[in-house]
Amino acid sequence: MAEVTPFLVAVGEGDVERISALVEGGEDVNQLGSRQETALMRAAGDGNLAVVRFLIDAGADVEAVHWMGNTALINAVWRKGNLNVVKILVECGADVNVSDSWGDTPLIYAARNGDLEVIKFLVEVGAQVNALGSKQRTALLCAIRNGHLNTARFLLENGAEIEAADYNGWTSLFHAVWIENEAIVQLLVEEKAIVDTMDRSNLTPLMYAVLKDNLKISKFLVKNGANIQIVNNEGSTALIYAARNNNLEIIKILVECGAYVNAVNSAKMTPLVYVLECGDMTAVRFLIESGADTKAVNLNNTVENKKLDDFRSLVDSVDDTKTKNVTMLINAIENGDLDFVQQHFGKDSDRNAANMFGRSLLICAAEIGILDIVRILIDHGADVNTRDRHSRTPLLHASKNRNWDLVRIFVSRGADVNAADNDGLISLMVAAQNGNMDIVQYLVERGADVNTVDQRERTAVLYASMGGYWDVVRFLVSSGADVNAVNIDDRSTALIYAAKQGQLETIRILVANGADVNAADCQNLTSVMIAAETENLRVVCFLIDSGAEIASLENKKIKLLMRTAESCDLKGVRLLLGDGSETNIVEVFGRTLLMCAAKTGRSDILQFLLESGADVNAVDRRYRTPVLHASENRHWDVVRFLVGKGANVNAIGKSGWTSLLYAVQENHLDIIQFLVDAGADINTSTTNWPTSLLNAASGNNKRIPLIVATDKGVLEVVQFLVQRGADVNSVGSDGQTALMQAAEKGNFKTIKFLSQSGAEFDVADKNGKTVLMCAVMSGDLDALQFIYEKNSDVDVNAVDHNGWTSLMYGAQSGNLDVVKFLLDSGADVSIVNNNHRTAIFIASSRGYTDVQHLLMEYLPYTQATMGNPISQMPDNCFIPALDVELQEFIGSENVGRKYRALWLDAEVVVKLFVPELYVTTFSHEVAAWHRLRHPHVLQLYGACDIGHNFFVCEWASNGSLVEYLSACKKRGERQTPWKFLHEAALGLAYLHERKIMHGNLCNNSILVGGDGMVKLANFQVSGSATWEQSDVGCWQAPERLRGDATSIASDIYSLGLCIIATVTRETPWRGCLDDISKVRKANWNATADPVKYGPVDDMTDDLTLLASKMCGNDPASRLSSIEAQGHSMTAIYRRIETIWYAIDVTNAEEYKKRQEEKRIKLQESFISGVSKTLIVLDELETAEARETFVAFLKAEIDSHGSSYSAKTLSVLEKAYVDFYTGLKSDAVTVMPKWFLPWYELAFDGMNYLGEGGFGEVYRAKWLESEGVVKQVKLTNSTKL
Repeated sequence: MAEVTPFLVAVGEGDVERISALVEGGEDVNQLGSRQETALMRAAGDGNLAVVRFLIDAGADVEAVHWMGNTALINAVWRKGNLNVVKILVECGADVNVSDSWGDTPLIYAARNGDLEVIKFLVEVGAQVNALGSKQRTALLCAIRNGHLNTARFLLENGAEIEAADYNGWTSLFHAVWIENEAIVQLLVEEKAIVDTMDRSNLTPLMYAVLKDNLKISKFLVKNGANIQIVNNEGSTALIYAARNNNLEIIKILVECGAYVNAVNSAKMTPLVYVLECGDMTAVRFLIESGADTKAVNLNNTVENKKLDDFRSLVDSVDDTKTKNVTMLINAIENGDLDFVQQHFGKDSDRNAANMFGRSLLICAAEIGILDIVRILIDHGADVNTRDRHSRTPLLHASKNRNWDLVRIFVSRGADVNAADNDGLISLMVAAQNGNMDIVQYLVERGADVNTVDQRERTAVLYASMGGYWDVVRFLVSSGADVNAVNIDDRSTALIYAAKQGQLETIRILVANGADVNAADCQNLTSVMIAAETENLRVVCFLIDSGAEIASLENKKIKLLMRTAESCDLKGVRLLLGDGSETNIVEVFGRTLLMCAAKTGRSDILQFLLESGADVNAVDRRYRTPVLHASENRHWDVVRFLVGKGANVNAIGKSGWTSLLYAVQENHLDIIQFLVDAGADINTSTTNWPTSLLNAASGNNKRIPLIVATDKGVLEVVQFLVQRGADVNSVGSDGQTALMQAAEKGNFKTIKFLSQSGAEFDVADKNGKTVLMCAVMSGDLDALQFIYEKNSDVDVNAVDHNGWTSLMYGAQSGNLDVVKFLLDSGADVSIVNNNHRTAIFIASSRGYTDVQHLLMEYLPYTQATMGNPISQMPDNCFIPALDVELQEFIGSENVGRKYRALWLDAEVVVKLFVPELYVTTFSHEVAAWHRLRHPHVLQLYGACDIGHNFFVCEWASNGSLVEYLSACKKRGERQTPWKFLHEAALGLAYLHERKIMHGNLCNNSILVGGDGMVKLANFQVSGSATWEQSDVGCWQAPERLRGDATSIASDIYSLGLCIIATVTRETPWRGCLDDISKVRKANWNATADPVKYGPVDDMTDDLTLLASKMCGNDPASRLSSIEAQGHSMTAIYRRIETIWYAIDVTNAEEYKKRQEEKRIKLQESFISGVSKTLIVLDELETAEARETFVAFLKAEIDSHGSSYSAKTLSVLEKAYVDFYTGLKSDAVTVMPKWFLPWYELAFDGMNYLGEGGFGEVYRAKWLESEGVVKQVKLTNSTKL
């Protein structure tokens, strides 16, 4: 776990002076903090420009990635106003299009904040405007969602996709409507957002506006062409939603615009039913008068009686016969009832009669679009030029609905093609607005005026341009449309609209027909300025060539010039430069036009720029000159050209590379020779990079097949450089020489050449790695032998700064021949590196069994005759190293590193013995651990003391108790933690009986085996390891944190925390990873107030009671710390009983009864004879401990005798007499460590299995474990 270091604290406080001192003292600038972020990420997030500058200069990695995907740049844009920090990060190579784990980019974060200045900069340096982030939202969607109007406008102007949809299918218009931002809605509609787009539920923006009761937005969307008849997945229309909300104003707007009043949704509900349910008779009257069918649904099923009566009275009072006839016909037309129309039209009705909204029958038919009904109405005398209350004719409605067949019928029957509505719109404008080329062409051929102007001074060509229908624009222009017509709203012309969308072909046609290239909109932006904003170089160049004023481009000219130079457009460069006086202008990163041209390798542009006065040695912010740009991009002909024009051949970029280094990296011998002949310094080196020779020797070339296939080119480069004076012993920044790099790559020919040229063999790099080690790492045996033979003073057992030898590197690679050569040359197998690993262990951990076996043969502990290692372990403990196969590294615990392994095909855990972490010898540890036999204590199978000292113990396959319970929950298995915690308490009591203090109790030390039983692990067998080394400080008792030794009381404290953590699934004080948590732990007083500063946030009453009994600051106040001086099973079970009672009061009585029965049996077994008394007294190793125990037993009888039954008390009194007598006698002897006390076994006649020659066999329990007891009867004895 990363810690909060003084360096990171200084970064957080913004103390540059202290940061500088710490870095000079060796602090790693890229170290990780507690949240796994680098110092640069922290400083960037804080917006501390001075610290950011210092860290970058000190080598901080600007591209470092947090585990959540954040980079320093992402952190910088989180906080609004960090423009300067963002700029410096980008200048130093930060990726502007990096995304975090949610997919969000810096631009998306800036858009959420509405940080327009940062957004402009990011877009300027190449941020992808339409990148998808979390929830598939683009920067535009995020800006709109957060109500940032100006940000949205800028993104749209810079290519943001207005119709990009998120995971719900919501486009930008949906989000604007949802937040009810009228200004953004208006902007999006003006930018041609599709108003009828639908989300995954087939809801439209209009429907959402209606649902939110937003009259202004609803009215605006309808006015701008929203289709009010769209039906969603539920069968609902916008009118149905308005009726559900009982919003009469919106209902009127929708109905006046032709909404179908009899729409029925999937719930069989109409608008009329919804408003009737609300009891609004005004809305009911309005809908009925608008043609709502009062018999469309069964109102009795949905409407209350009182409302139904009012409704019927209202129906009777509405309309006269004439209106009813019109209403019936309109209903029939809307329902497509052709027969009804044929039967009733013309008989009792006015052929041009209209309802209260001025909708005549023909207009209604035109809206619905039923061709046969239209023919019937016209054939029976309906007026084709009739108008509704908005003065719209049937032809206008047909054009709006893109109904080509109706348009032809109306025109052929005499419809006026130039009839205008109240807004001045004619059918041609509506068709152009919809982009319907067939209708536009037909209307123009039938006499439609292409230059008619509506109330907003818009013409058909403007409508087509605004919609981006360029084929329509071109047709209208060819038909005589005015190309300079101006939209009164924003002063835009067709040319300006075309420039916004980069329509070069349309722009050509408009200019050819007289379009004004210098016309400006309401923001004083001309076509060329708009094209420059979107960086459309072809449009910009065409407009300038067509007479656009270049002076208007000053703000964008630099960027355009750079892009033009990079695009290899010589004509564009000439046009934009004009008189050539600005040849040396620089952009934000300090690049000049010459650099951009050099980067792309266009010699014709280079020639033009140099002739115009470009500086051939100008440097950008990364100190790169034009020749370095050319070299970096491998344009060697440009390199030759620029050097010939006076370019500095020894220029060095901020990255440390020169042109010669680039050429060497590519093994381009011709260019290398050219550069050297031109004066390139062959021994140039920089702080960060090696010399030219080092690059040549390394062989680390671009992986081109020809280079991989033959090493001849590399050798020729090395030979040339050496012949021209390169220092063969020059040292790179990592301390390596050319010989070391050649050895590491196994380039044998290069090694021989360098040796002949005087390369030194007795050198080491900054990590202490020797030439021999480098050769071993390459795995090339010939190179290794050559180096070994050439260096008479070579130390085959030399170690690097990590304690690694050549043999360890050979074992790591698994190269048997290399390892054999090193062993034959005297390599020492027993050397241990800084991580306490030998070569044997390294080979074993990587699965190189053949290497492991070979190394074992060279162990120093070998019998001369047999060749077998000598073990000091007992036979029943020893496990040969070759029987163990390491599988994977698990982690470091208090006894050293831990590995999952196989021992004779059984899964086990191997723990390394690290002498520095122990207070006893390895053999003592094995003896102490091996005698432990308990179902809830991790079992030791054996150990090995040859080569590495290691333990082989039980593998708890279910992981920690917390992990196991979580896995059970995911599988739907119900598991209570109490059973497992009880087992943990039993295991801990067993250890305490044997005077073993656990010392490291935490969640990770309570494991669950494959049998589903708890296993205690990581305990201190004989005082090994301290809590500081095992990283469980947050679980330790206060006295342990003060430096006191581990005790029973401190274990009780830790067990209490383990119980709390297991029940709540929370780590106490969140692991004490920060200073605040540590202070909370230090201030916790479980006895006085268990909740205040408690280890977890939510503690139940049961847990607070347990904490007060087990986790007091005073060790003497903790549960059973006094009784623990006694060593009887009674005290242990009382301890467990008390814990259970504290945990779960409801189950305490049942458990107490069950345990009392067991306790009585155990008491009787425990105190039933002198032999057993001797066992107990033997386990109490000092006279003082024995006397204390007997005194405790006497006090128990005197103080609590009344709590025992008469029979039990008599047994207890007899036991006291037996104990006291045994204490005074000399009969106490030391029992064998394998002896199991009788009182730990429980069996009876009910579990009898059978009898053999040795005696009787019973099924039994040893503590909590199932087993079999063989009761042996000795020969010539009546005793068992």
